Amino acid sequence: SSPCVLKLCILRTLIPVTTKRAIRLSGQSPVHSAADGGQTECLELLIQNGFDINTQLDKHISENYGDLRKTPLYFAVSNGDVTGAEILLKAGARTDLDPLRCILVAVRAERYELVKLLLSYGAEVNCYFRVINNTAFPTALYYCLRDHDMLRLLLNSGYQAHKRFLPKSTRSCIYTVYNIVVKVAKVEPEQRENACMRNKISDIW
Repeated sequence: SSPCVLKLCILRTLIPVTTKRAIRLSGQSPVHSAADGGQTECLELLIQNGFDINTQLDKHISENYGDLRKTPLYFAVSNGDVTGAEILLKAGARTDLDPLRCILVAVRAERYELVKLLLSYGAEVNCYFRVINNTAFPTALYYCLRDHDMLRLLLNSGYQAHKRFLPKSTRSCIYTVYNIVVKVAKVEPEQRENACMRNKISDIW
């Protein structure tokens, strides 16, 4: 489209005169802006010109976001931009640089395609979010307790919910809940479609 062509022309003009010092002083990279705006062609152009795809927002900018996001990949994932996320991942974007991992953002938003994409690039499924408090509750499990398809996807990708609870004194009773979760997640699709089965699942929670 015309606006996109214009943005690319402007970007091509700015790239040669943009210094690393200028980017550092601004607190964010053009890669962040391209990822946040879903400008995939601009994103590819920046990558072709050697811009760091794992660059992080300065603290004073990151703190303006409630999730303390830092990376371009996080912007793409939080916006549900599969194409942008794939471009970044193919270029070597890391999935473990943000306080709230990208995989958890995708799970919480029920974005199956993004979850599968992140997992295919090695995103750690057994991670949890400990910035707000010191709990080790398995965050991915919390986000998908009622989404049995997502839970099955995580379990099949190596999710170890029963090993993520601390302290150990709580594991025995939580393990019982975990067993119920596993049984629900492994119910066959045709059974899940049965209204009675759905009612039973609802009763569990």
